[in-house]
Amino acid sequence: MISTYCLNPCFDQTVEVDSFRLGAANRITRSRMDPGGKGVNVARVLSMLGVETCCVLVLPEKGADEYLENLQLEGMELKSIRTPGSVRRNTKIRSMDTGLVTELNEAGVPLTTWAAGEVREEAKKRKDTSAVHVLSGSLPPFANPAYYYNLIQDLSPAPVFLDTSGRALMEGIKARPMFVKPNLAELQTAVGRELKGLKEVKAAAEDLVRSGISYVCVSMGPEGAVLVTEAGAYHAPAVELEKGNGSTVGAGDALVAGMIYGYLKGEGPEESLRCGVAAASASCMTEGTQMARREDYESVYPRVEIRKI
Repeated sequence: MISTYCLNPCFDQTVEVDSFRLGAANRITRSRMDPGGKGVNVARVLSMLGVETCCVLVLPEKGADEYLENLQLEGMELKSIRTPGSVRRNTKIRSMDTGLVTELNEAGVPLTTWAAGEVREEAKKRKDTSAVHVLSGSLPPFANPAYYYNLIQDLSPAPVFLDTSGRALMEGIKARPMFVKPNLAELQTAVGRELKGLKEVKAAAEDLVRSGISYVCVSMGPEGAVLVTEAGAYHAPAVELEKGNGSTVGAGDALVAGMIYGYLKGEGPEESLRCGVAAASASCMTEGTQMARREDYESVYPRVEIRKI
């Protein structure tokens, strides 16, 4: 069993326009709505890969039934902690002429003291029965920036994968989770300097490994991903995909899920990175914020290259 935690779930509305223009009327040519939130997305991909997964989520009451109904066929177990308010909605605007996606994300409802405590109690119950715990996504408004730090402490010494940003990341890494997945901008913030090229990214990630974090995976968009561990550093270039209606939204969540899948196979960091990049690439082949499909994952997996750096 894998447990993921999602404190700020959302509905993701993805709309397409022929050519997005600021300050002008933009006609929508296609639209879809998907349940989202990083912890939920990770659980969806793990379930697709055949891993038994439960997502613990703080779910606002208004929109909760619709949200859960849309996840019924995804295969994961859901443990919802209800809170007042409405499920937030995020809008992704894809301009078809450039392929660029503009995101308009609501902040979500504040995390109540009661809900914050319930998540920590649920995590403690799952501490010894889950092979991995995944803390993923932004914290809701007014949440303690050290919330993930405290949750990692609650779960110690269980393996924890952390994927967040801003102050939540800066505080969380102090608790020394087993795995962190910053993107390039987040890693630059964490180490306090600009990073140019793979060697500088590797060196910065090595700083975090020396601090006690076993796996540091840096997602770099079109430059692929870098994984640094005590055993070595590896680079996976981005897999070239056919252009279509796919979206990169959620690729980072799929990367985390694939890394966990590889880790569970017990075949070392190179296999973890290969599985992660395959899952991330497969997620880029689906429309909106749908997650990776098994057939796409299996078709991409043999094409992932791993290079030691």
